[in-house]
Amino acid sequence: MNRFIVGGTLVLGLLRCANAQLFEVPSLNAPVPDGDSSGLVSTVEVSGIGLSPFRVEVQLSLLGVGDGGYTGDLYVTLQHHSGFSVLLNRPGSRGERPGGYGDVSGMNVVFSDLAPADIHDYRVALSGSHTIPVDGLLTGVWQPDGRNVDPGSAVWEAPRTALLDQFSGMDPNGSWNLFVADLSTGGEFELRSWAVEITPVPEPGLFAFAGGMGLLVWAAMGRGNRSLLKLWR
Repeated sequence: MNRFIVGGTLVLGLLRCANAQLFEVPSLNAPVPDGDSSGLVSTVEVSGIGLSPFRVEVQLSLLGVGDGGYTGDLYVTLQHHSGFSVLLNRPGSRGERPGGYGDVSGMNVVFSDLAPADIHDYRVALSGSHTIPVDGLLTGVWQPDGRNVDPGSAVWEAPRTALLDQFSGMDPNGSWNLFVADLSTGGEFELRSWAVEITPVPEPGLFAFAGGMGLLVWAAMGRGNRSLLKLWR
């Protein structure tokens, strides 16, 4: 395995072990009203989290039912206290195609500000083209859409001002409200489940420790020195 990947994986693993807590709403199977901007709201209660810096990630499972929905119809937001994040705003919407993508199966994804690609143009990230549909469920870890604009103008160029960092500095405890709307008729979705994951942000000392350990493994693999690697077993 590439030693850069091994070292980087170790660093990420060390940083993510910082007591992440998952608060989920499983097995909802709630129909999303078709072509109805009133949508549906689901709430998860978070408690027992200390008032320290934290990072938020969101898990979301939406399934196309019957003939399936159209992901370009979806508008999904998350609200907590005064914080507001736009997870989906008509994915694929752009000047020549304001209706967005027509993929029908749904998605089982994670939203993270640390992800490498913006979900709004997920087809381009996966295949390099707006015109190649996803075969089956959309999966993976994605940046939130973040475009806090009217869904009728949610093109790629719209400013991304509503990412998950909008919750930084708040008390994580309390109600987190997920709003899901299917804005155009034709095709339906179910909200199967969703979750909020709260991860305390490591102190600078832990970043330094993790980085140093990653470099140690990188160096050991580069020299073929397996005696150092035994320290990790």
